[in-house]
Amino acid sequence: KQKIGDVLVSSQIISYEPSKITENNIQFRGPITPSNPILRNRFNNVDTWKFLLPDETLARREIGPILSGEKLIDEPKFKVSLFEHYPQAIGGEMEGVGLTATSIRVGLPWILVKGICDWGENKHSKHQPLAAASAASQQQSHNPTRLSSFLCTPLG
Repeated sequence: KQKIGDVLVSSQIISYEPSKITENNIQFRGPITPSNPILRNRFNNVDTWKFLLPDETLARREIGPILSGEKLIDEPKFKVSLFEHYPQAIGGEMEGVGLTATSIRVGLPWILVKGICDWGENKHSKHQPLAAASAASQQQSHNPTRLSSFLCTPLG
């Protein structure tokens, strides 16, 4: 079971925005874009990461497909319909589709690392700092030097 502060790492980004809406149905038609296999392999094979949550338990990392779209989902029925259509998805967020489109356009490898800060209903920002710290800690545990140099490299 996932908890606030756990980290999700994308094996794929599933775009749920392109869809056909009929009177009785929503037919999702978005692309499913795989993350970079080398980066994914790094996350799959590093088991030294530890991040202590406020309840004194360790955050967990889960790797799998992540739903992404422009909608801020704060409605339980819509969230349930997404996960019924994409049962393989481990979570959802709003920036992944943009990350994939930009990275593919400029030819950069990508992977999405997100901390869980809410469940897509009754949203507030209370847990965002914890989720950001947990995700940053997970990414930093893989290669802090390369991350720092990558973040400082101009894209042109």
